[in-house]
Amino acid sequence: KQHHEFKAPFGWASEFAGVPELLLVDVTPLIAGMYLMQCHLFTAYVWTFLRVVYTIEIHSGYDLWVWRLIPFYGGAPMHDH
Repeated sequence: KQHHEFKAPFGWASEFAGVPELLLVDVTPLIAGMYLMQCHLFTAYVWTFLRVVYTIEIHSGYDLWVWRLIPFYGGAPMHDH
């Protein structure tokens, strides 16, 4: 995981990945899920946006209180363990 090479918490560093990781972990599950579920294009855009926001948030290093309201959401502290 190349994005774990950054020493300071920086949310946008989460998008830094090598080609194999990008294809196997990010793109393939996203495209396969959308294809298998046959979702609407707008739904695909919203889901992609939410996944990118989620990824940036958990790599930011901040523990925002509002995320504790969502059950089973670990956020940045869960990612750090």
